Amino acid sequence: MLSRIAIGTANWCHKYGLADTQCADIPEILGYCQSNGIDTIDTAVAYGDCLKEVNSYFNVITKITPNDELPKNRNYYAVLCHHAEDMNPVRDSSSLNGMNDQMLFRLIGYKKSGICEKIGISIYRPSELHLADKLDLVQVPYNLFDRRFEPYFEEMKRKGLEIHARSPFWQGAVFNPRKLPLEIYEKYGHFISKLKYSGDAVFQCLTFVLMNRYIDKLVLGIDSLKSLKENLSVFQNWKHLEIKEESVLLPYLWKKE
Repeated sequence: MLSRIAIGTANWCHKYGLADTQCADIPEILGYCQSNGIDTIDTAVAYGDCLKEVNSYFNVITKITPNDELPKNRNYYAVLCHHAEDMNPVRDSSSLNGMNDQMLFRLIGYKKSGICEKIGISIYRPSELHLADKLDLVQVPYNLFDRRFEPYFEEMKRKGLEIHARSPFWQGAVFNPRKLPLEIYEKYGHFISKLKYSGDAVFQCLTFVLMNRYIDKLVLGIDSLKSLKENLSVFQNWKHLEIKEESVLLPYLWKKE
């Protein structure tokens, strides 16, 4: 199950999200991931220079805008268009499926030249899904609260799209509901707080995403080694429960008292 997790790096070079923290444990995080079978790093040019310590063990997914220069001397698993508006329809009727040809051709060029294996887009709304028609991978927000893309997952897989789900903790709102805008907190804060204090909020949020068979990767934003270990502990605890002796596992072999 851990192999389906990708580590998000938005906090590695600057503060991000409601948690408003910045990571200082990058080498330790990478080492822990490598020893636990997590091999994918999700980043973006906008996040800063957070790849300098990432070695060749990891598959790197990066996101770019039209003004970004893709860092050289590195191959990527995937390069994504960072914002849907950069692939939005243009008025030129000759554009491919109404896409911004410049960004699309740029992504295709990266793939053809071997810089990346796959190309894709990061989107926020189901109405933007058509922008992924000529691509390989799409990244969407998906969590206990935000299930807007759920009805489209089966169709997306039929089209051959790899699906990555981000924001399992709703940008940290699960743990900091009072940092939400007041009108949102007043309307939804009661059941977000109920989840926060349930005692297994991390488990519920992560397993909700990972139990969906259409999700290829869960992008888990990490801001410290401590938070990584805490998040993964809900799965690692299962390792110690495995029993291998058939004489114990098969009830018909149990000796009757």
